[in-house]
Amino acid sequence: MNDAMRSRFLPRFVATGSERCARALAAVTAAGGGVPATVRGELHTLAGEAGILGFGDLAELAQSGERDSLAWAEAGDVAARARCAIAIRTLAARIRRLTPVEEPRRRLLVVDDSALVAAEIGAELRAIGWEVEAAADVESAERRLGEFRPQIVLLDVNLPGRSLADSCARTRAAATGPIAICLLSGATDAELAERAAQVGADAWVSKIGGISGVVDTVRAMAAKS
Repeated sequence: MNDAMRSRFLPRFVATGSERCARALAAVTAAGGGVPATVRGELHTLAGEAGILGFGDLAELAQSGERDSLAWAEAGDVAARARCAIAIRTLAARIRRLTPVEEPRRRLLVVDDSALVAAEIGAELRAIGWEVEAAADVESAERRLGEFRPQIVLLDVNLPGRSLADSCARTRAAATGPIAICLLSGATDAELAERAAQVGADAWVSKIGGISGVVDTVRAMAAKS
């Protein structure tokens, strides 16, 4: 495909590719097992679209994630599921860098006792139009939930002084409208998936993937909702 044709179709590829990554990431990181068929379908289509436009590196990455989703589906391979999540986050970040995509305004509350982590996540999301506030503990989060009314709460799993199950329960109880809770930790994807299922969280993301991985997961949750 020549440069003129690529430029013509690039905005649509960025928009649809970002949506496909969001749906795939929501499916692979969902508590309760996820949906590998959804992941495989989205990545298969994305690989084809990237190949048509001449983005060979994106096509290869999507195909790699597709193979991992198949191993996850057929053999219950937790490591393959984690690799698949990493591939999707990488795809989303690379597609986003091709051209900016305008997003609807969303609200996120970060509950983390690390002010640095909260500030970095907030800076990334505010740059694409989100409203972000932070709380250092569950008590502070409870006070902010009613007034700020976030759609998503990013909850650190290791907040001092209370169990994760209690933190999740109190966060949901304090909300005045529907919210989605995403667990945040430095643990591995496999460990977080298990903990999310235990406490009824809606999604999870590991800090191991960096701030960009956290942002991609939050955007995927927003797209799903």
